[in-house]
Amino acid sequence: MCAFGPAVGGWLTEAPAPNAEALDVDLVPLAIGDPRLPSPDEEEHSSTGVRHEHTRRWGRTVDGADVA
Repeated sequence: MCAFGPAVGGWLTEAPAPNAEALDVDLVPLAIGDPRLPSPDEEEHSSTGVRHEHTRRWGRTVDGADVA
């Protein structure tokens, strides 16, 4: 069995790199498993209040991402 995740992740950060400065973007590779988030364990939706530090840390990580 073969895992393609690292190869695909590398390509996804390397392929657009030459145009990143012209587009005024920062490429930040982040594996979804890096923050070590457990299964959803917040009692409320994150927009109504977050209790756990791991969820707040994830929020700070993605807060600056431009999704427009």
